[in-house]
Amino acid sequence: GNLETIILGAVHGGDSFALRSFMDSARRRRIAQIAVGAAISAVALWVVLSRTNALEIKTALARIRWQWLPLMIALKVSVLIIKDLRWRVELAAMTGTGPRTFVGCFRAVCLGYFCDIVLPLRVGELMRVALFKRKNPDVEVGGTLATVAAERVLDGTVLALLVMAMLPFASVPPW
Repeated sequence: GNLETIILGAVHGGDSFALRSFMDSARRRRIAQIAVGAAISAVALWVVLSRTNALEIKTALARIRWQWLPLMIALKVSVLIIKDLRWRVELAAMTGTGPRTFVGCFRAVCLGYFCDIVLPLRVGELMRVALFKRKNPDVEVGGTLATVAAERVLDGTVLALLVMAMLPFASVPPW
């Protein structure tokens, strides 16, 4: 509504002040969001670093075999691409339309998993659903949430089976 009026007015020779004022307020909101995010990150970083022994970190970093890093990055990117392919098939099946675009899914998959890592309470799952909805307007939120829930159950089941399979071979402390 209001945004359309401002943009159409600006395009058709209307009030350019309204457009500038809208853009300025949007810019201020974005700067405030970034500032709040940076402040939260700074506090979290301070909490983590204040409870960390720098010598332990240095020792741990010295023991890393860095030659494996390119392979690990390639494997992680491959896993994300496979998850993207799976999501594209699932979204197409939910809507009954053709295959989804790479851009419409891959970004949502990556950002969702990133937010799962850095934010509490698995907020990344909700972000992934919101991003899927933004890039794929015909996708229903309920169906996408159900797919996320099924994915979590499947991941948890596979992880539990792997733990049970490896437990006989693991050196577990007797606590």
